[in-house]
Amino acid sequence: MDVSAFARWAISPGTSLSTHFRPGEDRCGIYVLEFADGQRYVGQSHDVVRRFADHARTYPDIVGAQFCAVQSSDLDAAERQLIQNQRDLGYHLRNIVLVSQSWSDSVLDTVVDRTIQISWTAGASRTHPDDLRMLTARRRRATRKKYAALQEHRGFADVFTDICTYVDRVIAWPSATDGRFWTLTALPSTGRSRQSQRLACLSCGRVETFVVLEDRESGQLWWFLNMEHGVVSRSSLPHDLQDALTFSDNYRTVGTVDQVFGGVAGSLASWLDETTNLETASRQLALNLMRKGPSLFARFHCDDFVDDVLLALEEDRQVASIPAGGSGPLGLTGLTGLTP
Repeated sequence: MDVSAFARWAISPGTSLSTHFRPGEDRCGIYVLEFADGQRYVGQSHDVVRRFADHARTYPDIVGAQFCAVQSSDLDAAERQLIQNQRDLGYHLRNIVLVSQSWSDSVLDTVVDRTIQISWTAGASRTHPDDLRMLTARRRRATRKKYAALQEHRGFADVFTDICTYVDRVIAWPSATDGRFWTLTALPSTGRSRQSQRLACLSCGRVETFVVLEDRESGQLWWFLNMEHGVVSRSSLPHDLQDALTFSDNYRTVGTVDQVFGGVAGSLASWLDETTNLETASRQLALNLMRKGPSLFARFHCDDFVDDVLLALEEDRQVASIPAGGSGPLGLTGLTGLTP
């Protein structure tokens, strides 16, 4: 390509290319925009003055422009040739079309810094740290066996129902916050004793907020729920269930929390529906703990468990949109209710 055929003009803010063309002079051709960071853009136009005005609104960092008049029928071929010419000269192009590699602003730049991308294409070795995706893969491998064992438990259906209910009604934006701000563990080793074992533990921030346990002697499954202190009144419960409402000072990072202690597995939805402010108090504590910072238990988070929970909730929402006649959300109709 004959570079001597190109006119070049320095560009300052507010510049119009019309000052560089005589009245009636042909404005059809190919052009190069030069940017302050050394990148360039190659284009074609039947009216380069008007096209440049469009570019100037998009790119405030234009410092130079080159133009060569080309017949309309030759624009496509000339543009392709000019793009290859500029790449051969080593310029990074902001073009998106007609190039395999574009240096225009990209969503990818928010994930991988552009300077790292450039060095990578030039042959640099891998420099990114051990990323979240790799950590998730390792975590899945480490937690999969326990989740598989929990699925074989005779009471898994009730455990799963309660976890789905808690995530759906208490956790804020669960699919965007899991693994970092809230965690779910299958068959955790904590709190295990001769009398009981934990089947599932959901924690927000640094504190457990919903735990399902099994009594080793009777085989009964039950849960306890932590919530914001002072929101739920004991009088909101039936008289014979008021002893289920208690409190705990065992969590140094949060202070006193109220607890419902002893709900039968599979009954959480009924408790939330029938106890005034129970859902509100649960949400308040969970969100406050998440706002305090990431969980300390991320490496124990069971991604397979959460996958199934989120997919079940999505399927349930689809079922709930079907006209009356089907089962209720998560099959929760007919639960045992408020039985401590």
